[in-house]
Amino acid sequence: FSTEETKQTFCEIRRTGKKRVRELTFEKTGLHYNQEQGRKLSMQLKIINNNASYSHVALSGSLDCEGVAEIFEDFKRNVTDRALPAILDLTEVDFISSLGLRTLVASAQELARHKARMILYNPQPFVLDELRTAGLDKECPVTQDFGEALRLAAEQR
Repeated sequence: FSTEETKQTFCEIRRTGKKRVRELTFEKTGLHYNQEQGRKLSMQLKIINNNASYSHVALSGSLDCEGVAEIFEDFKRNVTDRALPAILDLTEVDFISSLGLRTLVASAQELARHKARMILYNPQPFVLDELRTAGLDKECPVTQDFGEALRLAAEQR
């Protein structure tokens, strides 16, 4: 997504009456909170490893419109903008919407422009079905084996 598309997503959330995300913080634990309302957000991003060879982040929660808005900037900065192979741990993602799928597709395409790819690690059955239906499993390798995910990331160096 471009910055303009990101702004449109935030505007749509405000217009549809969903809760507004005004202040996001990223703590060392990887948890995101809305400081104003003091509630835990629906989607969390945790950085597992951002070394010089690959990125590894874990998502948890619902990757829907609100969830994408909550993690978009951190996801872009820690995955897409690094232009390195990326392992995306989906173990704790319990739902993915069309906007969540679009976010992953756009990120995978951006990484591919830099000769890198995103490896989708350990999606739950419902999420895996959605990834396959959208054809994302054809663009990004999907694996339940972390050793294989590391091997796939290493192949691109």
